Amino acid sequence: MISFAVLLPILMILIALGVNSVKMFIAKAKLSDVSAEVGLIVSAHSSVSDIGQFPPELKSLVTHYVKNFFPEASKTPEVVIDFSQVSTDSTSNAEYMTYHPSIKVELPFPFYHATLSEGAKNFTISATPLTVKKQVSRPVDILFIVDF
Repeated sequence: MISFAVLLPILMILIALGVNSVKMFIAKAKLSDVSAEVGLIVSAHSSVSDIGQFPPELKSLVTHYVKNFFPEASKTPEVVIDFSQVSTDSTSNAEYMTYHPSIKVELPFPFYHATLSEGAKNFTISATPLTVKKQVSRPVDILFIVDF
């Protein structure tokens, strides 16, 4: 009975550490899905001829979208999207742009204790680097000549 009383705090700490770790892994997996969806939102909203600006209404839309996935976030998510210049692919006769969405979210630990989290009440996760390529074919004129 005494050995169980000695091991109980250690078991409780290990369970809390396990729950905190699982929360971090789940949040990281969810954030990678969200970053892919944000890349598609930005790609659908902008055209290849854009000069690479991030309009305020699009920033607000994307920030609210990320916030809906993480309602427990302690701060507003940081969303940064880098645009590339318009380039031309000579093999496919198309113009393309690339987008690099970067998202950072701060979430609270489910079980907070100074020894479990090194004194921090929140943990920050960021999405892995993602590249979205938007490609638009250039028009080609085709002329048919028929001789009767």
